[in-house]
Amino acid sequence: MDKKIILSLGVAAVFCAGIGIGCMVKCCGNKMAVVDVNAIVGKSAQVQVLKNDLAAKNQELTQWLQNAQNEVQSEKNKEKQETLLKQYNAEFVQKRDELSKDYNEKLQAVDKSINETIVNTAKEKGYKSVISKGAVLYGGDDITEEVIKNIK
Repeated sequence: MDKKIILSLGVAAVFCAGIGIGCMVKCCGNKMAVVDVNAIVGKSAQVQVLKNDLAAKNQELTQWLQNAQNEVQSEKNKEKQETLLKQYNAEFVQKRDELSKDYNEKLQAVDKSINETIVNTAKEKGYKSVISKGAVLYGGDDITEEVIKNIK
């Protein structure tokens, strides 16, 4: 029962937001653009480079992990085996965390670049507002293709 109420309130909020945006555009005369962010991300060369880089680094990490496992398994002395295992586990966590941090920093830079491109494209075209295409039921000029062309 509570889930139905929450869902109804969510739908009502989205509906009211849509009406509010529509009124803002109609009353204030703002030109509104819409963009399909998923399409932009999907066609971004920066995102493709980032994905390929991540895949290559994950492959390197996997290979390193396999080599470490082989070395641990080939060790006959149980104490040395435990020491190696602890050492490699600590190294793995460090390598994984560094990879994750590096990826997140690069992802933030790509996200910032895409957002700047959207804003600059909208300004060049004279738009006062840009909204995600998925949030708009009707209206707005779709500038997705122009943004894709402008992405570096």
